Amino acid sequence: MPRKFGALPPPGMEWQIGKTVASIRFVNGTEVFLETCQDTDKAELLREAILKVKNGELVLYDWLTPEEYLDQHAP
Repeated sequence: MPRKFGALPPPGMEWQIGKTVASIRFVNGTEVFLETCQDTDKAELLREAILKVKNGELVLYDWLTPEEYLDQHAP
């Protein structure tokens, strides 16, 4: 069995492995934003974006706030 080096991520943070800094920052900022978001449609759109980032479907290379994401993707 090959040896692995380095620390394991804390529980619940495994999704961050291999993700860009911009992607991680977007998820963290969006999760905070969702704590006070009153618009259920926007909240659902943001939750979907978070899932896409976490499973690798969406990769961000530039900083993007939740508001900027909504401006670009909300109907």
